[in-house]
Amino acid sequence: AWLVLTAASEPGLAFTSRSVSVAMRANACSFPNGLGFHCPVTTSGETTYVLRDSDVVRVVSAPRSPTGCHSLVAVDHDTFRLPLLASVRLERVDEPGEWRANGHSINRRCFTVSLSFG
Repeated sequence: AWLVLTAASEPGLAFTSRSVSVAMRANACSFPNGLGFHCPVTTSGETTYVLRDSDVVRVVSAPRSPTGCHSLVAVDHDTFRLPLLASVRLERVDEPGEWRANGHSINRRCFTVSLSFG
């Protein structure tokens, strides 16, 4: 779903998800420095956080309304899903170094999106 988001994308861009996407809640280990998002990888029972070579998508949730649901679907306390055929709207683009996480200026583009489905 996220491949449509590129450096040329502008707020207002809208698209429909064509697959179920996995999302994770950021925690203290997700942004330990300014390099970007670090994803947990568990091997032989040991979890390490590995830097992903990608931009970051931030989802802004809203309460359910008569038009549908407006947040990711919780799978467990840290994992979420973007449903198939959800409407996604790009709300904001922050360029590398223009946004912060865990006290660090992050050197990756951040796309802030809103959702609607159901």
